[in-house]
Amino acid sequence: MAKKITCNTDNKFLWGDDCVGWYLLNNPELLIVKEVMPAHTKEIKHYHRQAQQLFYIIEGSATFNVEDEILYISSSESLFIKSGEKHQILNETENDLVFLVIAFPSTANDRVDIAA
Repeated sequence: MAKKITCNTDNKFLWGDDCVGWYLLNNPELLIVKEVMPAHTKEIKHYHRQAQQLFYIIEGSATFNVEDEILYISSSESLFIKSGEKHQILNETENDLVFLVIAFPSTANDRVDIAA
């Protein structure tokens, strides 16, 4: 049966430095999350042992550090990250960054942070 999913407090989580996300689909095979990063925020560089991720930018511009290569991804563009690739997303702009993350399989218990 089809189920309507909205971004609300039931599926909301906080991460990083004032960043917020909403689980749109959360199961072991597939994870889909909508996230918002305020201006001048970043996540910790990390990799996933199993999960592959597709980042789709809805609003704003993202800076990615993937295996020490800097990539700029704008609205309506996406970036695919293979499992094992060290990566980090940054919002170096003055505006919110809104994006989807699609991970397969799920990133649950799969993330390895890299010391700064």
